[in-house]
Amino acid sequence: MKKFVLLLISLTMLISVFLVSACGKTDEGGTSANASSSSIEESSSSGKISRNLGGTSASAETDLSTDISETSTQIGTSQSTEGQISGDSFYPSTNVTAPDGVSSNVALLIMQITSLEITPSNYLYMELSIKDAEDFYNTLTPSEKEQVINYNDLVSARNAYNKLVSQATIKAFLEDYETFDKVTSLDKSHVALVAGLKSTANTLTSAQTAEIADFASKKSKIESAYESLKSQGFMQFTFIADDQSVAQSTFFIFSNSSPETGSTGQDKFTVDGKYVSNTVRFNFGETITFNSSISGNLKIYCSNNDRTVTCTHDDGTAIVETKVMLPDADDNNYREFNLPKAGNYTLSLNEGEIFIYAIILTA
Repeated sequence: MKKFVLLLISLTMLISVFLVSACGKTDEGGTSANASSSSIEESSSSGKISRNLGGTSASAETDLSTDISETSTQIGTSQSTEGQISGDSFYPSTNVTAPDGVSSNVALLIMQITSLEITPSNYLYMELSIKDAEDFYNTLTPSEKEQVINYNDLVSARNAYNKLVSQATIKAFLEDYETFDKVTSLDKSHVALVAGLKSTANTLTSAQTAEIADFASKKSKIESAYESLKSQGFMQFTFIADDQSVAQSTFFIFSNSSPETGSTGQDKFTVDGKYVSNTVRFNFGETITFNSSISGNLKIYCSNNDRTVTCTHDDGTAIVETKVMLPDADDNNYREFNLPKAGNYTLSLNEGEIFIYAIILTA
């Protein structure tokens, strides 16, 4: 009888342990399921980040300002100059739902804006996404625009991007200036550095210069170095058909590496202090590209006055052409362009052909 009672008690205890274990697993599974279908709001330096994960709604607030700062610092030690900048991140509201009855375009744009997260580590890749959303918005009708309930997030994304770009520009300028400030004797190897600093200094906004300590004296020193190099003839890039072939040109790159060349047979004007007579044929559909470290004045000496030469910066900026006839009886002239900044440029024709004597870029 005692054995039977002991066996019964043991069996009862085993059943109890099994039931408790099963309940525990059920609770864990329930917690996991709820977590995977909740809506979590995280607090950041710019406000709450809404992450709509579907299902039932639950929330948890976490102060991420310290985490974001630490992450930015860690990124800065391993990425490029742009990645090292510090700045506020922008996170759009992602739990936005398009109102009933709006057009498909409005609904699509609302969804598109919810993806515009801007951070110090990704902003370089977000400009196109921001512009796409802005261009899309501009195609909407006035009534549709009013229905884009998260339009302010698009504006904030653009502002955050612009701020990070500004900070990166200042950082790059200061790093280049630090290198320049250590130079004891200027020579032609410093042309790109000095010209780049001058170009940047001239394009900084008043808000940017206010963030740079002793900016006026820095700019003055850069200007003096620029003028010194210019006086030595280093701030000039030249292609003269009399002196070199297209294939030899390392600054002005012709897309047609073997164009027709010829001579006018007459010395009627001088270019860069020299009489010129040989020309290179430049046709519609061809291009001449150059990557300039300086801003300045570009002149194309050529024959044929009824063609328009276009000069375009890689960012889309078009430089207006000025035609100046040379004092001779023929159709010789030069096309003048004032380049506002350093960068990649492309020369092309609107139609026909011209015959180029020389191309000269002077600071």
